[in-house]
Amino acid sequence: MGAGTGRREGITRRAAGEGAVLGFLPQERALERLQEEKERHERKLKMYEEFERWLEAQLREGAISREAYLGTLLTLRRGIGTEKGYAAWCDEAAEMISSATPSRTNS
Repeated sequence: MGAGTGRREGITRRAAGEGAVLGFLPQERALERLQEEKERHERKLKMYEEFERWLEAQLREGAISREAYLGTLLTLRRGIGTEKGYAAWCDEAAEMISSATPSRTNS
């Protein structure tokens, strides 16, 4: 197992679990939950992007080495990608839930 594999699997299981739970909620509540999650991930994304700007300033000012900058930036970019992906998934899921027609049961 590679470094970080367990964390990635945990994130994947969490997203899959979230999707499964949404299917059991009333449509309105599922959409609310998705909006809450999207906002949470957008806040984290904003924080990461602000940190990236700060990190670049630290490099320009000579406060950190190029090696420290690159190591931190690579990790940070992975986090930025994760948050963007999760926010996009929330939009996709909300669209699917909004356009889904309720299933009918045979009576």
